[in-house]
Amino acid sequence: MAFRALVQSFENLTIRRKVLYSTIVMFVFIGILSSIANWLIFIPSVIEQIQIQSMRVAHSLVTRCRPRILSNNLPMLTGILFQTKGMETGLAYVFVTDAKNQILAHTFFYSIPHGIEKANQLEPYEDEKVQLITVRGKSVYDTAVSIKEGLKKIGTVHVGVEKKPVDAITLQIGMTLTAVMLIIILLAGLLSSMVATYISKPLLRLIQAMNDLSAGKTQQLPRFFQKLRCWEVMNCTEDKCPVYQKDDLFCWLTGGILRHGKEQKSFPEKMEACHKCSVYKMQGENEIVQISNAFINIISTVQSAADKTKASEEKYRLLFNYDPNPLFVVNMDSGKILDVNDLATITYGYEREEMIEMSFEDLFDADEADRFWKELHHFPGKEYIFLPKVWARKKDGHHFFIDLHARVGKFQKIQNGGLALSLIVRTVDITQRLEREAQLTQASKMATLGEMATGIAHELNQPLNVMRVGADFLAKMIKRGQKVSEKQLLEVSCNISEQVDRASNIISHLRAFGRKSDLKVYPVDLNEPIRAVFTILGQQLKLRDIKVRLNLDKDLPKILADKNRLEQIFLNLVTNARDAMEAKGPKANKEITITTSQAGNRVMAVVSDTGTGMPDSIRQKIFEPFFTTKEVGKGTGVGLSITYTLVKDFKGDIDVESTLGVGTTFKLSFPVYQEKGGPHEEIVNH
Repeated sequence: MAFRALVQSFENLTIRRKVLYSTIVMFVFIGILSSIANWLIFIPSVIEQIQIQSMRVAHSLVTRCRPRILSNNLPMLTGILFQTKGMETGLAYVFVTDAKNQILAHTFFYSIPHGIEKANQLEPYEDEKVQLITVRGKSVYDTAVSIKEGLKKIGTVHVGVEKKPVDAITLQIGMTLTAVMLIIILLAGLLSSMVATYISKPLLRLIQAMNDLSAGKTQQLPRFFQKLRCWEVMNCTEDKCPVYQKDDLFCWLTGGILRHGKEQKSFPEKMEACHKCSVYKMQGENEIVQISNAFINIISTVQSAADKTKASEEKYRLLFNYDPNPLFVVNMDSGKILDVNDLATITYGYEREEMIEMSFEDLFDADEADRFWKELHHFPGKEYIFLPKVWARKKDGHHFFIDLHARVGKFQKIQNGGLALSLIVRTVDITQRLEREAQLTQASKMATLGEMATGIAHELNQPLNVMRVGADFLAKMIKRGQKVSEKQLLEVSCNISEQVDRASNIISHLRAFGRKSDLKVYPVDLNEPIRAVFTILGQQLKLRDIKVRLNLDKDLPKILADKNRLEQIFLNLVTNARDAMEAKGPKANKEITITTSQAGNRVMAVVSDTGTGMPDSIRQKIFEPFFTTKEVGKGTGVGLSITYTLVKDFKGDIDVESTLGVGTTFKLSFPVYQEKGGPHEEIVNH
C-alpha cells in the first residue's frame, strides 16, 4: 500500500518535478552503490594490504628469532623485537611466545595486556593466522606465525597492527565520496532542471493550446518554433501541392505531397523518404518540434472534423426539429427519453425539460406500453419496428391513436466510452384518418342496411303476423261469446311473447350493427358474427332462392377482434356473393358455403359462392378503394376495400380465388388469441 501510494504521488507530479526528482534519486542511488562498492572492494583491499605487511614482518622475525629461542638468548630476542618495531611503521606491538604459549619477549612498555597471548592462539594444524582482537580498548589486527625447528614448534611470533589507520582511511574516502556525490547531485539537479524546463515549457503550452481547443478556440494555432517552409527551402513552385504557401500544414504529415512532380504516400508510410529530406532534417528530427508540429496538425484535423460534425449536427437538428411528426430518441434498455423535437412537446402537451425526465412508456397506458416492449424484445435483431394504431396519452389525459415507427441505432455515450443502443421513434397521429375510415365504414353499413330493407321488413312481418293471428283469435272468441280456456289463453300469450322477443332481437341486432364501431379489440368467437349475418340476411336469401351452408367448427378458438366489425366483414362478403349469383339468372344454382376451422395457430374462414366468378385482371383490383364492376348507382366500390382494412386491423390475412363462370372463394385467417391468465385476461387497444 505504501509503495502504491508513493507511485500515485509520483504520477501526480509535474513533468518538471518528475525529471528533477528522478535525476536526483538516480544519482543518490549511484552514490549508494559507490559507497557499497567502497566497503565491499576498496576497504577490504586496504585491510588485505595491512595484513600482508604484518605477515611479511612476522615471517622476517621468525627467521631472526629462531636462533635466539634455541639459544635461550632472551635479551637479544627482545632487542630484535624493539628494533623491528622501530623500523616498521604502524606496529602496535610485537611479542614472542614459546611452545607452551608463554611470552618470552615483547615490546610493551608497561604491563603485558591480560590474556593477549591467548587472544589469537594457533591451533596445532595452523601455521599462521590473522585475527582482529581488542587490546586495551583498541582494535588491533594480530598476525600470528609459528616458529618451527624442523617439524617441531618452538614458539610463535605475534605482530599487532592497529585498525585506527584503516578507519581513518575509510573516513577520508567516505567524506571524499560524499562531497563528490553532493557536487554531482547539485550539477545533476541543475542540468535536470534545465532539461525539464526545456521539455515542460512546450508541453505546458501544448496543454494550454489543448484547453483552448476544447473550449473551441482554434483560430490561433500555437507556434513553438520557427516553422520552416518547405517550398522556400526547396525553391519549390508546385502550387498544386497541398502545403504550398500553407503555414498550418507540414509536408511530412500531409498526404499527396508533390515532390519532383510525383505523389507520395500518406503519413506514416512516407516517413522513410522524409528522413532523407533536408527540410525534415533541419527541424523534423527534434522530438519536441515533432510533438508541436503533430499537435498543430491535430488541431487542423480536429477543426476540419469539427466543422463537418457541426454541419452534420445542424443538418440532423434541422431534420429532427422540422419533421412533421413527433420524434423521440429513447434509451433501448431503460426506456428513458433522451431527446425530443419541438412537435413532440406540442403534440403531447409537455415541456421539453419534462419529457427528458420521463420514460417513453409514460406516454401510453400500461397495456400499450407492454405491447411496445414485447414487440421490441420479441425480435431483438430487428432494426425497424412498426406498431399500428397505438393508444397514446397526452399530458391532460386525452387519448389519441398513433402509428409508431422505431429504428434501432447507437446515439448515447456510456461509461466505457462506447455507444448505448437507442431508438429513434416517430409517432404519427392517425386519429383523424381513423375517424374518416370509421365514417366511411359507417356509411357502408347504412348503405348495406338500406339495400336489405325489404328483407328486414319481411323478417319483422313474420312475428307481427303471428301476433296478429293470436290477437284475432282472442277477439273472435270474445265476440262470439265463447269462453277461452286457460290452456288456449296461455298458449296464445306465450306465442305472442315469443314473437315479440324475436322482433325485439331483430331490432336490437339492427341497432347494434348500425351503431358506430368501437376501435377496441377483445377475444371473440368467429362463429358468432357469422351466424349474426344471417339473422339479417337469412330471409332475404331465402326469397332469392339462395342456399346457405354453414360448416362451423364448434371448438374454434377465439381471436382478438371486434364482433361488430367482424360481422361487417362477412356481411360484405355475403352480399357480394348474393349479387354475383343474382347476375347468373333466376334458374342458376345459388349456394353460399361458409366454413371455419383451425390450422395451427391460425383461425380460418372460407366463404365460397357459385356466382359468375371474375378474371385475374379484376381479381387483382377488387380490394382497391372505389373499384367496382357494378352498374352506376348499384355499388360504391368501398365494401371489399373496407373488408380488407378490417381484416388487417385484426392482424389477419385475406386472399381470393375465382374461376370465371364457376364462382369465387374468399379465404380469411386470423391469429389465435393466446390466453395466459384466463380467457379474458388481456384486452388491448389496436
